[in-house]
Amino acid sequence: MDIAFRLFHGLLAVGTLFLPIGCGGRPAIPGNAPPAKPVNRPPSVAAKEPQPIQVREPIPNGYDRSLLVLGQYRYLVGEHMLADCLPLPREIWRQAFLIAAEHEMGLATYDGVLCEPPPPSLTQRYGELRMRAVPASGVEWRFLEPGDDRREPLGGRVVAASPYTATPTFFLLQSRDPMVFARPLEPMSRGEFVRILKELGYRGSPLPINPRAALPSGIEERLSTMNLFAQFAALRQLQETLRTQGESADLLGGLVRCYANLAVLSECLWSSANRVFRARAMLYGERLLVRAPRSLAAGWDRAYGFALVGLHQHALDELERAEKLNGKLKVRPPVPPWVALLGPYCRFDGATLRSAGQSNPAIAGLAALLEFLTAEVTAEEEELGAVGQVAIAANPDCYRIHEGLFAHGSFATRGQLAESAPPVFFASLPARLRQIPGLPAELKPLLDRFAAAPDLPMAEAAAVA
Repeated sequence: MDIAFRLFHGLLAVGTLFLPIGCGGRPAIPGNAPPAKPVNRPPSVAAKEPQPIQVREPIPNGYDRSLLVLGQYRYLVGEHMLADCLPLPREIWRQAFLIAAEHEMGLATYDGVLCEPPPPSLTQRYGELRMRAVPASGVEWRFLEPGDDRREPLGGRVVAASPYTATPTFFLLQSRDPMVFARPLEPMSRGEFVRILKELGYRGSPLPINPRAALPSGIEERLSTMNLFAQFAALRQLQETLRTQGESADLLGGLVRCYANLAVLSECLWSSANRVFRARAMLYGERLLVRAPRSLAAGWDRAYGFALVGLHQHALDELERAEKLNGKLKVRPPVPPWVALLGPYCRFDGATLRSAGQSNPAIAGLAALLEFLTAEVTAEEEELGAVGQVAIAANPDCYRIHEGLFAHGSFATRGQLAESAPPVFFASLPARLRQIPGLPAELKPLLDRFAAAPDLPMAEAAAVA
């Protein structure tokens, strides 16, 4: 009885935390007046103009100003922990800052969330920026020694005011639509964040704008191959073209699709990389809208990104906007085959996805993956197993399908996957890694050993991975 009493009061205490902030609780109303109806404010009302960003200290002398190392996020504990516990909005902040460094300053960037350490060949000293929430202010960056967890920074202390109402109520009610955060932060990646970098002391020049920069050859085949290796190879190819030829709407559209693919395919990983890719897909989609506001192809790319990161209504709205624009154009570009999959996927129409994949081999892999993702939330175990087997046949080394089928399939299906999935991984890993451009030469002997003897000890297998 004592345990039940304590549990009841504990739940009651937790529930009262949500009463004042509109999360299902009803505040006390004097008299017998009826409770006020909740007002669903649109994101445009909740947003506000960002205040000027304060740069308190520059980066100390003696540190490399041509590369930016952005460390993992420092969690906030205390009064504002509720507003700080939403990982995707927080990641949109981080990635907007990194995009500013990459595109507007031309800096080499390394993301701690993606476990990207700077190369050991660096001779100049470098520091690490860490980001954390600041109560009633916004977000703060602090310049630290790499791996240092001290609260007092070496320098480079920056406070950036939020472009939205940074209250627990707003975060909880609006966090279901991450575009509420992406839309105001994308302009900051071209403006305020660039000023931060310059005032901190970073030095660089922006990537040139080249509307004629086209997608590199072979990129469409890689983007339509639904496994992590092909998507990382496509990403490296797109980034290299961006650095050498400049920024264009075509390249930004390729980045939107590539990051959206990675967001889906990395959901099965024990990593926060999935949120990095989702944030980047949304931010590049907004950047693409700025570069090509009346481009039909850009609208399709944005709809693709919205659909695969889970923002179905935004994708349908973008498809509708593109359709209206299509009727006004005298010269209409050819429609990519994958556009036909977006509407059915956002409406959970698995039969149409299956039919489209069967009629066009070029999109069969993507159609099978989207049909499986649809079946995950609409089908029973037996039907999901059948759809999953078809999807695996079309995408043999798509680990997202293996993981989803294991998580939601029947007991018999799980037993089969426990035996069949690991050999697929060990057989495909060496061949797929070799297809990634720019792979370090020192990995080749290890890949040869791994291909010749896939039952290597776990330590060596982990080194390859």
